[in-house]
Amino acid sequence: MIEAMVDLRIAYFTAFLEQDVTKKQELEDKLYGETFPRYLTRLNAMVEENRAGAGSSGFLVGSRLSIADLSVGAYLQKIGRASCRERV
Repeated sequence: MIEAMVDLRIAYFTAFLEQDVTKKQELEDKLYGETFPRYLTRLNAMVEENRAGAGSSGFLVGSRLSIADLSVGAYLQKIGRASCRERV
């Protein structure tokens, strides 16, 4: 889980900090077209599996709110805000 968040951060900030306009566009296209969908699909599958399990929690890990849920939620909220500002 932590490695996935690190990978997402690296991909995001690599695109965000790129100075070359053409390269930045390529990185953003890959980020929004491939990277985010791949990781978000996996995270969603984890939540769905946990929801369907015996505990029916819908959390990322276990049957209660954990640091994983808070970490992923905070990161996605931050990325969402930054992405909206960039795209407007």
